Amino acid sequence: MVECFGTNLDQQSQQKFYSITNGRFAHPEQNRAISLREGATLQTFDTDYKFLSTSIASTARLIGNAVPPQLSMRVAASIINCNPK
Repeated sequence: MVECFGTNLDQQSQQKFYSITNGRFAHPEQNRAISLREGATLQTFDTDYKFLSTSIASTARLIGNAVPPQLSMRVAASIINCNPK
């Protein structure tokens, strides 16, 4: 179960990742903005990753400003593999 400022992220499926009018992402099939959990999933965070923050706004900022974990792992692996010993 993923906890975020005392709330389960899965329960936030109806909460906005702010709003579409603020330049945020719209859900591709439903008439709503994406949830925090959906945004975290798009950024390749594990579903059990805990975001330690005090508000929805700060959690959204953490998710939105993060380098996607899968991208950082692949870049690091590429650098390690190309580095001559």
